Amino acid sequence: MIRTRAVRGAIIAVILLGAVVGLVLVVMAAQTGVDSSTPLPDYVEALIPGEGDEVLRQETVGIDLATGYEGYLEINGVNVRDAQIETPELGLIEYQPGPGQEIESLNADSNCVVARVWPLESSEDDADTISWCFTAA
Repeated sequence: MIRTRAVRGAIIAVILLGAVVGLVLVVMAAQTGVDSSTPLPDYVEALIPGEGDEVLRQETVGIDLATGYEGYLEINGVNVRDAQIETPELGLIEYQPGPGQEIESLNADSNCVVARVWPLESSEDDADTISWCFTAA
């Protein structure tokens, strides 16, 4: 009887240890929205949507910049500069896909954005390129 309890206790301990190790492995393998191996420049406050995010096909796409910067977007190789919405006082450059727009909806799978960004006191010739991808469903 004592031996059975010891064996049962050992089995429970092994199962609990396996569960903890499994949980640690899942957390370590989790993918987050922003790829930390490629840090963003200080003047980029947010990518909309974030790197690796999954969004709806009509989701707004853009970049949130620090005050004093401007730029334009290309989404899946399409320059949407003439249709983008700029809110300079907030540093936002956004594009909303929709009927009659250059891009009516995002691709059903992978979508990549290129933002060309430069300081207001500079010219577009001095623009930096910020690139990121996300998926849409």
